[in-house]
Amino acid sequence: MHTNDSRLKTRLAAMVIGLLAVLAMPLGARAQIGGLTESMKPEFFTRDLILFIEGLELDETQQMIAEALFEDYEIAFEVGLESMNSEIEAIQGDLEALRGDPEQILTLVLAPIQRWIGERELLGDQLIENVRVILIPEQESRWMSFNRKLYIEQTFYQGLLSGENLNLNHILRDMSLDPTTVTMIQPAVDTWSIEAMKAMKDRAVLLRGPHATIMEMINASDTQEDLQRKQEIIDARITVRETNDRGIQGIASALPQEHASKFIEDALMRAYPTAYRRTPAQRVLEAAAANTNYPVEIQEAVRQLVDEYLAKVQDANARILQSIQRNEPEREREKIRNQMRKLNGEAPIKYISPTKDLVAARKEMGREYIERLRELLSPDQFNELEGARRFAPPTGNELVPGSQHLSNPSHSNTVERGMTPNSKRPGKDPKGARGNNKQPEGKRKGPKRD
Repeated sequence: MHTNDSRLKTRLAAMVIGLLAVLAMPLGARAQIGGLTESMKPEFFTRDLILFIEGLELDETQQMIAEALFEDYEIAFEVGLESMNSEIEAIQGDLEALRGDPEQILTLVLAPIQRWIGERELLGDQLIENVRVILIPEQESRWMSFNRKLYIEQTFYQGLLSGENLNLNHILRDMSLDPTTVTMIQPAVDTWSIEAMKAMKDRAVLLRGPHATIMEMINASDTQEDLQRKQEIIDARITVRETNDRGIQGIASALPQEHASKFIEDALMRAYPTAYRRTPAQRVLEAAAANTNYPVEIQEAVRQLVDEYLAKVQDANARILQSIQRNEPEREREKIRNQMRKLNGEAPIKYISPTKDLVAARKEMGREYIERLRELLSPDQFNELEGARRFAPPTGNELVPGSQHLSNPSHSNTVERGMTPNSKRPGKDPKGARGNNKQPEGKRKGPKRD
């Protein structure tokens, strides 16, 4: 899509944010206005065409028509965006004349944006309806399922809490299941998608609020009614998250056993990475357990050590998950309470999540098991393990085999960061050591972690 979209967004954002600063708008209003940049992006991109082709099983002729419809949509979007920009540029002289009335300035600037938001929504709706017109009856029967999948695809990234911005369709897609299995689990997928779409729509209604215009939203910001709506938004976010949690279990129960455990593992890792991503210690320990070159007695000792660690880390992960689910909403509620404190002239209170202590305890447990592994292996055997450099001792201060302490304790913090005494940057894991932390393709910005 060839457009000066970035230039428009930058200029628009600067203008609106500047006006908000002049007006000394409340924080709630600024956050809402900041979201206006979303309206400067299309609802659909050319890459989304594949969703229609695969979801509706379009034939070659239909694909050509759909591609043309997408091109028409992009052209119409560019024309509409340029029209909005021209309207804003046309009122520059009026803005100078109203320099002493910043609220009136904001009203003038927001008017073309308000009009464009409505036009943008109509363009997206029209594209979907145009595609639907070319469907045959057999494809029409798939429309409801496809429409849910499309809505979730466009909306899941609006999540704020861990687990809220999970799209289980992505997990299943990445597993590349055979057609028979896909058909077998479809009822469970439909159950989740129906519940998820409803929960997301309820959330969207609250996010929009009851106000017809942007100015009404700004004027109502941080009122008692608005703060109550923000509390209800948190409840709606919890509902979306819980819907996804139920979906994980429901789909897993419908999958064959050989796929169920991987589905749950992948879904939890993507939904709650703070709790379930592989720890640095886990990578090293599992690499040791996979090595068959050690003497048999060493292999058995390593296996027992790793099994013990994995059992304990599983319990630690479960405690971290519970803390995240309990404390992330509380963190958001505390932000609302801080807004009230500021309005009342009181000092805000910094929220400190108990989850951090649990994560730190898991990290310390990992270091303890790494030291136990080091006692079982020679220095060369340990250093050859994937990710072992993170736990390497400082240069010139080798760890004595069998000892759990460095010869120079002052370097302990440096070792934990994978740094040598003379280095200024952390050491890097060998190639592939961070592979499981890679963000899934196309994934949008995730929620702030607890």
